This record gives sequence, structure tokens and C-alpha cells, in this order.
Amino acid sequence: MAELSSLDGKFITFLFSLDPALRSRAQREAAILSEKERTLLLSLRRYDLAHSIRVARRVENNPSLKKAALLHDVGKRSPYLKRRHRALYTLIELASPSMLKRIIDKVTDWSEGEDLESRLAIIREPWRRALLVQARHGELGGLLLKRAGTEKDVVSLVSNHQWPPGPGDSLALMLWKADKSV
Repeated sequence: MAELSSLDGKFITFLFSLDPALRSRAQREAAILSEKERTLLLSLRRYDLAHSIRVARRVENNPSLKKAALLHDVGKRSPYLKRRHRALYTLIELASPSMLKRIIDKVTDWSEGEDLESRLAIIREPWRRALLVQARHGELGGLLLKRAGTEKDVVSLVSNHQWPPGPGDSLALMLWKADKSV
């Protein structure tokens, strides 16, 4: 079972996402972003937007890290990822992370292709495509940000934020911890 703090963080983020002033808060936070990056950030669903703001507020001392925190979930804006798929993913994640890993591994194995976008294009079942997007949204976000002209260090942080970083990568570790804490 997932840690209670993870569930608490999700609940607090849900409450924050209900704030009528969320979009105006996001506009203020997005002042450090380019126009293309701002468009990506503001296209997020309310929950993801609230989560990104909460993560960014935990790493405000470094401009590149704050930018990566704001943008870390832009890969979730995929049209393949519907609310029902997100709910299913979260329920499995909370109930049995090991089961979720086995499912993701199978979905990844079923999809052949050189890159993630090729794999997504050939998966026919919406739920499989959605699970792959959710599981690999960091990589998708990195692709979107690279196309938007985002700095390489920010693209790298976003692309790899879903997994614990290697030793010595203090910025990636700070982002990963901030993401997991909210």
C-alpha cells in the first residue's frame, strides 16, 4: 500500500486544484517561462497544474529547477490520457505499486517502435496507450519541451523526473523529492 503521506499530498493537491484563482496563480508562476512553455503549462488539467505549482514552490531557490518543476508534468497533457485512465492508474499505484510495474512492463513490451511516439501510434487499445503515457510522461514532456526550445538542463530534468536520480545529481534529486512529496 502506498504511504499515507502520498495520499495526503494528492488530497491537498486536489483541494488546491479547486481554487477559483488557480489559473491566475499559474499565470504569475509562469512569468519565468517562455511563451511556448507557458502555453504548455497552462494547457494542463487543473489537478496537474495545481500539482506543478506545489512542486515548484518547494524548489524556488534555483531558477532552472523551478522551471523544471513547473513543467515536469506537461507530458500528461496527451490526448490519450483520459480522466478514467488516470483514476485507474492512481488506484493501482496506491493499492499495489508492484502490480502497476508489471502492467507497465507488459504494455511497454507489447508496443514496438524506435521511440515513445512510434509506440503510442501503434497501440490500439486506449487503456494501454494511456498507461504508457502516464508511465512515461516525463519522456513525453521532454520531447514537447525540446520542440519548444527549452534549455537542455530543464529538458533533462523533466525527461527523467519519474525515477530516482543517480548519485551526484543534486538538482534531479531535489525535483524528484519535491514531486514525490506533493
